[in-house]
Amino acid sequence: MLHKKPSEASRLMRARKRLCLLGLACLVAVACGIGAMHSGGTDTSAASGSGGGGSGLAGRGGLGAGGAIFGSSGGATGTGNQLTSPAGGDSGASGGGGSAGLASTRGGAGGSSSASGTGGTIALSGVNPCPPQNPGRGSVNSVTVFDDATECEGACSASPPSVAQCMANGCGVTLATGQNLPGTVVVDDLNVYWTSLNDSTVMKVPRNGGIPTILASCQSHQHFAALDATSLYWATSDSIMKVPLEGGEPVAVVSDQVGIASFALDGVSVYWVTSSTTTGSVLKMSLQDSKLSTLASGQDRPSYIAVDTSFVYWATRNAVMKVSLGGGTPSKIADAPSDLSSMAVDTAALVYTAQTEGVVMRIPLDGNTPIVIASNQSSPNGIVVDSGNVYWFNVSEVVMVPMAGGSPVKIIGGQIQPCAISVRDGTVYWLNCPPPII
Repeated sequence: MLHKKPSEASRLMRARKRLCLLGLACLVAVACGIGAMHSGGTDTSAASGSGGGGSGLAGRGGLGAGGAIFGSSGGATGTGNQLTSPAGGDSGASGGGGSAGLASTRGGAGGSSSASGTGGTIALSGVNPCPPQNPGRGSVNSVTVFDDATECEGACSASPPSVAQCMANGCGVTLATGQNLPGTVVVDDLNVYWTSLNDSTVMKVPRNGGIPTILASCQSHQHFAALDATSLYWATSDSIMKVPLEGGEPVAVVSDQVGIASFALDGVSVYWVTSSTTTGSVLKMSLQDSKLSTLASGQDRPSYIAVDTSFVYWATRNAVMKVSLGGGTPSKIADAPSDLSSMAVDTAALVYTAQTEGVVMRIPLDGNTPIVIASNQSSPNGIVVDSGNVYWFNVSEVVMVPMAGGSPVKIIGGQIQPCAISVRDGTVYWLNCPPPII
């Protein structure tokens, strides 16, 4: 029997199929026929975002010249404070006019992808040995809030127009795209750090924009994060991990726990709550000598935790509790709703969000009656504070209000499933966490 010699195209297609089966060609959308990256022109995928002129990533609008995409719905152009990318122009932050690639991925018609240059979707530094099965659609974003437009114009002009854009309340920047269910975000003077659940990674990117870098990979159930001067910390279901801010080998600071719900740092110790279906505990471990202490036990499903210079605070199913940093008898500082969804503390007050009730509450630390500082919010969550303001996200927007109370201000709207928030030096950072493309 004669065997027909396969054509070059046939051999190439078989090779691409083998790569897809190995999970490697997920970095090359064309090779797998996903159609996730589009170079040049307008993103024409079925669920493309509103950014014309920019490369589309996984069916979302990319970064087009003159503006960043902050989460417009597929095929829809945002309105109001939503940042959109005008039609025409070169795309994004990296790659020579085509879609920026990973592991030598070739860009589109504009040219081969690279780690830097002009045009393309934001690339990634490092290779993830535990890649996700499906492309991500999440993003890391920031808005520097200004009181007037002239300040914003000056600040935005310092960043490339492909990633920065003035809007009603500040200068907005997209720092990373294509993230796969990012989970929590923290910031220091230089970088933004976040966890990416489906990627099993812990990431960072410079605050002023640049190439996202993998700090840790092959992590599991990573949630919550905190920083000290040298390390980034995050929690899994049974451990608290850390990695040097400049990269290195992740190590377990705390291990063999059951149901870590959240944790906090004060520069000296790490504090965390464990929670089962009925009860839980509040624990502390010194970062100097690893001494472990139980600060409270038998708590009714403890969840969120915060620390200041004197006390540890945590939420149970129906109360906000506190205990001295050195231990002692826990005490209740206020009743709390069962739908308490996030909590933070500053020097004068503890604040929390109640998701179902749609309120943001302030509890003075001197024991006065809790007050409502915002109401009629849409599933508020992720609360953070700075010197004078409180920030949180709703279903599709990021909001702020003065700590003393007042009218809430929508910083940006039109977001797709915001899921985490942080603030530093007047700039608000948040994650958009739509589900990955199946």
